[in-house]
Amino acid sequence: MSFNLYLPPQAQSQKVPVLIYLSGLTCTAENCSEKGFFQHGASKKGIAVLYPDTSPRTSAPAIRMNMNINLGELSND
Repeated sequence: MSFNLYLPPQAQSQKVPVLIYLSGLTCTAENCSEKGFFQHGASKKGIAVLYPDTSPRTSAPAIRMNMNINLGELSND
């Protein structure tokens, strides 16, 4: 599993809480962290943000189910 992790400055000297940001179906860890705009607020509040890649593009279950991903909608054709 790939992910991005934002650590606020406070993480250098103390433990900080972690927010796990589960994005939409077609988001990757990279574009989620870029488009989510959480870093600024997380920095102020001292919260780490974990952005896992939630896209099923390469997952075996999605391939086995023969899912068609089209504009964020799933269909089992």
